[in-house]
Amino acid sequence: MNTQESLFVPGSGGREVSLQERLLARRTDPQTSKDAACTVATHLTKSQADALYMVRQFGPGTCAEIAARAAVVGGGDATVLYHQLARRLPELQPEQVDVEQVDGRDVTRNGARVWRLS
Repeated sequence: MNTQESLFVPGSGGREVSLQERLLARRTDPQTSKDAACTVATHLTKSQADALYMVRQFGPGTCAEIAARAAVVGGGDATVLYHQLARRLPELQPEQVDVEQVDGRDVTRNGARVWRLS
């Protein structure tokens, strides 16, 4: 998982604020917006961790293949898992996951990229 740079930001009440939170809410935004940014930043990190876990346990494969394997084992909805993977895996590239390549070209199956751990 990415380590996020933390900063002490004026108006944060001395609380450490992640770089991601800082990008989601401006310094001039009301406190409710800053609180929402904190919640969203935490959710994104959990979603990324879930996506990375699925690749570790059920990869390599396309988003659809990994989601289908995870749904069979975990009993989740393959469509929901597919959409989560499709959105989060590019955010984890290239530190944790990457697209398989052969001779410098992305490997695809049925038109979809094949993801693997980096």
